[in-house]
Amino acid sequence: MSEHNALVALLKTCAKHRNLDQGISLHTQILLKGLLKKWIHLGNALISMYNRCGSLMDAHAVFKNTSNIYDTVSWNAMISANSQHGNSSKALDLFLQMQMKGIKTTENTFISVLSACSHTGLLTEGLLYFCFMCYDCGIMASPQHYTCIIDLLGRAGRLEEAEEFVKEMPLKAGVLDWMSLASASRGHGDMERARYAAKQTLELNSLVTGAYVALTNILAVIDSGWDDESEY
Repeated sequence: MSEHNALVALLKTCAKHRNLDQGISLHTQILLKGLLKKWIHLGNALISMYNRCGSLMDAHAVFKNTSNIYDTVSWNAMISANSQHGNSSKALDLFLQMQMKGIKTTENTFISVLSACSHTGLLTEGLLYFCFMCYDCGIMASPQHYTCIIDLLGRAGRLEEAEEFVKEMPLKAGVLDWMSLASASRGHGDMERARYAAKQTLELNSLVTGAYVALTNILAVIDSGWDDESEY
């Protein structure tokens, strides 16, 4: 294994175990050997490591000093990092910069962008970005993109639209889709819709613990038994 591949593997291990001290030590070695300017993958691995370890400031510093700032993976990593840490405005700002610089966007770019919109409650923007991805960028929506839209509608309280979206989207709805609808419905007090969505989850996978917990809480609130066979 080459040196830079070995370092990438070590950084991934640091990220997995949230070992920031070891990650910083590896970063120091990389800088001393001048490898960061030579191997863009090291920069991306460092960004990912700092992100997983909760050090967003260090991730930004690596991103700014990366030699190939036009690398899509680097931009995706930073957008994802900001989105995951709740810094949605920064994530969307980076996306706009990406567009202005003409850097190619990928399906992973839009997963982070849609997630950022959901966490910030930017319903209109999220739906526009979804359409932009499908029709302007020519990127086929994946199950993750559809789940983001369901979450976006659910958080905004647009539960009827979220349910219709789940039922009518071209891909078969999965466990995460129905669980997202169940959680949003429960959060907005629509217990009947939450109960229905949770039952759909269990029909897809009876081993989903989260669905059982959701059903228990929902049924406790609406005080109806599991044997109630009335249709939603």
